[in-house]
Amino acid sequence: MAAPKTFEAQQPLLPFIADHHLPYLVPAALYWIIGFLFYEIEKHGVFSQYKLHTPAETLRKDRASRGDVIKCALLQQAAQVSLGYMTTDDSVVLCDSHLHIEAWARTLRSLQSFLNRFVHASLRLDAHSQTSFFPVARDPSQWEQYTASILYFVILPIFQFGSAMILADTFQYFTHRAFHVNKWLYRNIHYLHHDIYVPFAYGAFYNHPLETIPIDCIGLPLCLHICRLSNRQSALFGAIWTFKTVVDHCGYSFDWNPCNIICSKSVQFHDLQ
Repeated sequence: MAAPKTFEAQQPLLPFIADHHLPYLVPAALYWIIGFLFYEIEKHGVFSQYKLHTPAETLRKDRASRGDVIKCALLQQAAQVSLGYMTTDDSVVLCDSHLHIEAWARTLRSLQSFLNRFVHASLRLDAHSQTSFFPVARDPSQWEQYTASILYFVILPIFQFGSAMILADTFQYFTHRAFHVNKWLYRNIHYLHHDIYVPFAYGAFYNHPLETIPIDCIGLPLCLHICRLSNRQSALFGAIWTFKTVVDHCGYSFDWNPCNIICSKSVQFHDLQ
């Protein structure tokens, strides 16, 4: 069905791929880009002063081979990409931001009217009084349009993103904790992740399928859906989430690690598990 003439279809962020594929393809690609970067860093001995373990310790202590880790991570990503492809909404996204801004402007106008009525009632003024503490013009004012634009383009996305981060992190924390506290879950499922005793970057997704599917394939996308993140917001969220996950497992404790802003001991925490 053709889009209404008053709207234009939103152009894709990247010319070679539709936006609705970004939420699951961007994190998958970024995972291997960062993983390969740390592989090269380790291979050439760069930043060795920040490395928590020597290569000899890695070979001696890890029960999972690098080949097994790569195959497991690829299988996990194949499941995520397949589920993302099957559930993605490929409907045309319209450039209708002006409608949302107008709606926010009307909300601001309604709020002003409510405040006027509230103040009149509080001060027990005559209902027909011409006094207006919050003037409401007949036509949308410039400040209403400007404030509505700020609300729509800045405040709302920040709120959505922050809510998604809190919801996803809470979900991740309690599910991860359950896999450690419950002995059966740890012994039969989560143990696989800790076969990598000395963490390395692209081993971050070395998980059992029964851990990957409910948490990464279903749980996290559901958190983003609940918070109504757009395709581009979801792709950015996935990129940040993947970056932190990989860096947390990289085996290097950098003083200038940006993830330290969130938690200063993330790398050491994963190394001690």
